[in-house]
Amino acid sequence: MVNVRNGRMEDIFQLKKLMRQLCKRYDRTFYEESWVLDLKYKFETNPKGIFVAEEENGDIIGMILVDVGRDPYSGAQLAQLQNFVVDEKVRHEGIGSALLDAAIEFCDDYKISSIQINARRQNENLIKLFEKFGFKEIFFVMERESD
Repeated sequence: MVNVRNGRMEDIFQLKKLMRQLCKRYDRTFYEESWVLDLKYKFETNPKGIFVAEEENGDIIGMILVDVGRDPYSGAQLAQLQNFVVDEKVRHEGIGSALLDAAIEFCDDYKISSIQINARRQNENLIKLFEKFGFKEIFFVMERESD
């Protein structure tokens, strides 16, 4: 049985493991120290916007963060869903859906105007999951790494 709950500061060690896994999957460098500082800030400013999926034995097998801000164009309240990851050993078991449900319910409770989440185009399963929850593509992002 998996329980989705708000994250706690003492979860950071396990959350770092999930982020390492996510970064490895997408061949990204994980800047652990700055990520931890940012997460601690989120725990201080928006602790109810951090969700984890926890197994009965206490292992954390998924997470999603809700970062609330303003749409730079309209000024409406906007939520960015970030760090959405499910442990690769337990994917396709409904854990991602449970995390998305919790994040969307949080946004509904706080009357957030719109919710955004990023996905890589090559991750078709993830895109299908997001579409199942009513997300649609509105733009794409290009990136250039600094020298």
